[in-house]
Amino acid sequence: FCCLLCKKDFCQPNIVGSAFEHLPDLKLNNLLRSIVRPFIRQCPRQYFETAIIPLVPSIVEAAIERTGARWNDLILSDGRSCDTEEEIAAELVLDRSARLLSRTCLDILRLIYTFNGYDTSEQSISSKEDCGEFDDDNDDVDMSETFSANGQSDTGNSVGHLAKLLVNIHSMSSEPQYNPQCVSENPLLLRSLAKILSWPDTSICSKAAHGISTLVEMLTNSVTQNNCSQKIATTPLPATMGEFILFGILCGLHVNGRNAENALNCLLYAGVKTYLAVDIAVARQNLRSLITRVLMNTLNGDKTKEGQIQQQLQTFEEKMFGNQDKPATMRAKRDAFKKIVDPIIGVPLSQRFRDEVQIYNLPPLRRPKWLRIRDHRNTTDIENDFGLTNLFSNGTD
Repeated sequence: FCCLLCKKDFCQPNIVGSAFEHLPDLKLNNLLRSIVRPFIRQCPRQYFETAIIPLVPSIVEAAIERTGARWNDLILSDGRSCDTEEEIAAELVLDRSARLLSRTCLDILRLIYTFNGYDTSEQSISSKEDCGEFDDDNDDVDMSETFSANGQSDTGNSVGHLAKLLVNIHSMSSEPQYNPQCVSENPLLLRSLAKILSWPDTSICSKAAHGISTLVEMLTNSVTQNNCSQKIATTPLPATMGEFILFGILCGLHVNGRNAENALNCLLYAGVKTYLAVDIAVARQNLRSLITRVLMNTLNGDKTKEGQIQQQLQTFEEKMFGNQDKPATMRAKRDAFKKIVDPIIGVPLSQRFRDEVQIYNLPPLRRPKWLRIRDHRNTTDIENDFGLTNLFSNGTD
């Protein structure tokens, strides 16, 4: 299968997607886990440029498009009533297949981002995973081993050599099987990762948002060695890429932000990272225009709110880019971003079914004077003695 797709005509995402159309969802999931993932895992580093890079990005993009279509079908089926057992069973199978495909796509992406080349010491461990022994135990992706952009993490995982090649794909030698310019428009498959944010699965969404934060930092910050010292050179994120990622984050906030606190925090952090990754002029024009359009669409085009939105965005940008001598903390930036996108998030699930109780005729709560003025309290002013105060009085019986 992989040799067939390596041909020149099969290395485009739309052609690979058409090759997947005849496969059922569960069969496609097994193909990705038992063929594509071992193909990546058992590839030596010296063959990354000739075997992995011409083929795998197109397969991943096509698989993500297929999974997104299944999530759309599932959302549409939720709005319909299932009257027969066949319809109920079909919806359950669709839900199961969509979650399995989501898990597989994110698992392959994590492998791409952390892979350094085939290692014989990992053969016994990877063989059990590649044969699919652990595929159906649960719907969650084992991504507890997170990676960092600076190459260090608590668990030892870091951005691998394959991910670094994907970043620099535009400077590599051109192969006849693929177009480097097309691949460089989606470095590190960030566009594909941004599409995952809108899938209605909070666990998958939070992990994809965490990956976006790390990869955006890696893509914009490069470490250079100079005279035994390291310098970090910053390259702004392209405007179109920043808009696409931010739009995916806004979609994720609308779909998953209200359902889980972890997903909300990861999405807000990714949004702030994306804002900081682009050029300031791009943030003040392109990203501001994008957020304004999404907010106006959320508010049903209420023109009276447009001025208030612009004022809030200006305040947010001042907090993001204003005082460079004493910049705001990441928590303050995240809270400011949340204040802007609150209409997109909507009412949280914990508050959606809460009954609001408002009582207007309660008398005001008054505190006694002896509680308000403790320093000037005199026990002789109290009519009735409390407890054992007489035992400690100056007078004697």
